[in-house]
Amino acid sequence: FTVEDEDITLLDAKLDNYDFLGWYSDGRKIGVIQTSIATSLTLEAKWQLTEYSIEYKNLKGASSSGFVTSYTVESENITLPSLSVEHYTFNGWIDQNGKKITSIRKGSFGDLVLTADFTPIEYKIEYLNVKDADLSKFRTSYNVESESFLLPTPTTDYYDFLDWVDENGNEISSIKEGSFGDLVLTARFTPKEYKIQCQDGKRNEEE
Repeated sequence: FTVEDEDITLLDAKLDNYDFLGWYSDGRKIGVIQTSIATSLTLEAKWQLTEYSIEYKNLKGASSSGFVTSYTVESENITLPSLSVEHYTFNGWIDQNGKKITSIRKGSFGDLVLTADFTPIEYKIEYLNVKDADLSKFRTSYNVESESFLLPTPTTDYYDFLDWVDENGNEISSIKEGSFGDLVLTARFTPKEYKIQCQDGKRNEEE
């Protein structure tokens, strides 16, 4: 530039994965070069690493304390945490592109939204004392996310069904959404009552 030029407004520099902090000369930040100074300048660009965020979703109540929530392109490898949630099996993390991810490698960049993938644990339902009832259509498992459902009514010859009782002797007619644990259910019946009709076999005699 020359002393006759207009003052020069410096443009921001750009560098992938770094934030530009400004131009500096002799430790002083400069945004505009005043051409009237009529002296040469040495400009140095200053940078800082861009911080990328890590957001965790679908934790199902698990604590996120201690989770790494940001990283830079120069961060060391980050192993993603495993989650332990009652009534679920943790399958891993899924990123915003639907890809399974177990770690963030050094050199990675970009904000991340990680969703925890779970499978509800299936609990067994065992039926006892069903006599000759057909069990083929009885539900034999459920999980904590299953919608509420009524227990079946077994039908059998010679007996009327009363109710189901669990292992603790409690009557149970349905399994509510949010329930959990294996169940052993015992059917209670009462024998059917049959009538006996007696006839004396006599006929009226004519007088």
